[in-house]
Amino acid sequence: AGVLFVRNETIQFANLRAEQIFGYSPGSLSGLPIARLHVSENDYQAFRALAQEKLLLPGNGYEEELCLQRADGSSFWAWLRGSELFAGEPGAGQILVVSDISQRKASEAQIHSLAFFDPLTNLPNRRLLLDRMQQTLATYLRTAGHGALLYIDLDNFKTLNDMYGHGVGDMLLQKVGERLKD
Repeated sequence: AGVLFVRNETIQFANLRAEQIFGYSPGSLSGLPIARLHVSENDYQAFRALAQEKLLLPGNGYEEELCLQRADGSSFWAWLRGSELFAGEPGAGQILVVSDISQRKASEAQIHSLAFFDPLTNLPNRRLLLDRMQQTLATYLRTAGHGALLYIDLDNFKTLNDMYGHGVGDMLLQKVGERLKD
């Protein structure tokens, strides 16, 4: 894990792993404002406010999954844990521990995609449809709203699949999927 020591919103020290995670050469993180590691000033200010709020709670620490920025400007998902160097003395500085969790986040996104989208057409699947229908019905029951459901069927698809093979059937489904997205 990367370790940073921050005082007065400036990085005082970064270990080699932190420099590797953020893509900086050895020694070049020291002296930089900690805001430089965030994707935007707004993201930094929101995170800073949250961290300060959590530092006031018992336990003297916080942890968060957030998007941070490398030296080349690319962003990545990180798990960050921070605490004051000395509890109750914010001027003493903070220790931050950072881990790159981009691969885990990508795996989670892939699992979500496989669970809720058809791999051939990349359209939402039956599971996602049922989930969204339940949410919509619950909303309509609360608000006494109305809605409609459109059902689309491909006539003679089984015949086309049997006559020309599954490859042609798959191509047809992909084309229909593209047109539905458009």
